[in-house]
Amino acid sequence: MVDKRDIPQNLLDSLPEHIVANNNYQQDWITDTTQFRKEFNFKESIPLKEAIKRTVKWNRKNHPKELHKEFKPSKVDYEYEDRIFQT
Repeated sequence: MVDKRDIPQNLLDSLPEHIVANNNYQQDWITDTTQFRKEFNFKESIPLKEAIKRTVKWNRKNHPKELHKEFKPSKVDYEYEDRIFQT
């Protein structure tokens, strides 16, 4: 089980407040892609180490604080968004 106190502060600081404030840290997610891989004959096109390198590079270039500094969760009209998805 992950406790918010176990998450590095620099990671918490880099996330938008609406994600940190509303996150449920008392759940664990486990995924298994075996069936998907079999049904669709899926194989990675990029080796894992290279994919991680590219992901880290992208994340450093697209830092959440820079991308979301204008975002204000209190200004989001969630009811409007819900209505859009219901149509």
